[in-house]
Amino acid sequence: MLHDLLEYLVDGDGLTDAQLPFTRRYGGSVIPMLCRGRATCNGSSTGNVSQPMLAEIRNSLAHGDPFDGLPWSGLLELVRDLIEYAYRSYLLEAQTGGSH
Repeated sequence: MLHDLLEYLVDGDGLTDAQLPFTRRYGGSVIPMLCRGRATCNGSSTGNVSQPMLAEIRNSLAHGDPFDGLPWSGLLELVRDLIEYAYRSYLLEAQTGGSH
């Protein structure tokens, strides 16, 4: 389900690197980590196929990987930004106290 949500954020909702505080702050591109399984993602090349996808990193850390279980720098910050993007309308509604 995480993989499908991440792909939807890019293809269905139009998420770009410019919309994430993480990539604005540190540079680079996160989009290839969200939907690498295809040749293009949101109209751009998915880049390095040897780079693990975010869903794969999550599964590795959640279920254990005895050979490559080291922490990923910035992972929590990136996940926070993705959650805030995915639920931005709910967060806005909670902040304003009403529906929009």
